[in-house]
Amino acid sequence: TERCRKQNTEFTGRQAWLGKIRHLLASQLSAAPGLDGLAEQMNCSPRTLRRHLHDLGCSYQELLDELRFERAKRLLGEDELPIYRIAEALGFSETASFRHAFVRWSGVAPSQFRP
Repeated sequence: TERCRKQNTEFTGRQAWLGKIRHLLASQLSAAPGLDGLAEQMNCSPRTLRRHLHDLGCSYQELLDELRFERAKRLLGEDELPIYRIAEALGFSETASFRHAFVRWSGVAPSQFRP
């Protein structure tokens, strides 16, 4: 039906939009732009960005954390970079804040996560 098709198009559009946001954010994890900066890069107002993210069931911070966690797991898995470098690459100003965040995300310390 027409309504189904419209909802599918909206869903696909939203997924594409979220994909673009994830890509933008992922490419700037070491210096995340913040909600306002990201909105500017997406050519929309911060309010619109916040509303769209809310409609998708997430927030800027949740998205940022998710991307940081994915990248952290990958970098820790490669086992070459010291943990303070990984913290820097993810935009944490202090290694301790990265450690706290990683424990919050995974339940273990970054050093325990390493292979």
